[in-house]
Amino acid sequence: MLLAVRQERLGWPVYLLPLFFGFLFTPSASQTGSGLDGVVTTTSGQPAAGVSVYGSASKTCCPFKRENATTDENGRFHLEHPGAVVHFSKDGFEPHALVIPAGTPQVQVALSAPRSDLIASPCGSRRAGSKRIGWRVRFDVPRHAVKILGGKTDVDYVRYLIKPKVGDAYLELWFGPYALSTEPDDEDFLSSIEFSQRRIVTPDLGVVGTDTRGQHRDQEKWRQTAIAGGGGARYKATGSEDVILFDQVVNSICMVPFENEPSAKQSNSQSKP
Repeated sequence: MLLAVRQERLGWPVYLLPLFFGFLFTPSASQTGSGLDGVVTTTSGQPAAGVSVYGSASKTCCPFKRENATTDENGRFHLEHPGAVVHFSKDGFEPHALVIPAGTPQVQVALSAPRSDLIASPCGSRRAGSKRIGWRVRFDVPRHAVKILGGKTDVDYVRYLIKPKVGDAYLELWFGPYALSTEPDDEDFLSSIEFSQRRIVTPDLGVVGTDTRGQHRDQEKWRQTAIAGGGGARYKATGSEDVILFDQVVNSICMVPFENEPSAKQSNSQSKP
């Protein structure tokens, strides 16, 4: 049986996608069943009950829907229409995404304990030489290294582009209650040779979002970091200097306490030099 290979990079568990997908099948898997059946366990092999399992968003509008299920006491679940990517989440475990090749009848997934959470601390003093941008969620952007574009409010969100002074790569910063999903689009996972996910945690609220990164087959690296109901960041870049710069901005993420949360209009005006 061909197994997925796990490596450690930047303190994250990274899952390399094999060229073949035999690891998704168990010896007893049957091609005659409908939908997707699965079993979720811990890394020690114990059944994981109460895991939230949900598939790809439907292509039909509106509204877009995801089929979802919850694992039973034996860690089992069933999705009739899982789509191309299935997601798994439960308190106390790392989030997990799994690419599902067409026709796959059965999967087995092992969830791991959190190892390297991204901490979104309460916003305090901004970093020296930086400009703080955001609304409820905020980032520190180094002034000397980039051009900051955008920032106009559109309905209920604000979008900025952070561009290095040389090259075409850019970082997007999105702010607003529906600005950015905590899960990247299916295509990001499907076109990647590796990807990983970890939790975003605040000291007061616990888990508030998901930090996902990967690498496409053309060596382009990508990252989507989003807090539910607040916004986040997203980039695609090939150059190592761009990746380092963008990661520096993303890793500066902080949150404004609810009692001090400004409106989108206030945030837009406060973000100006």
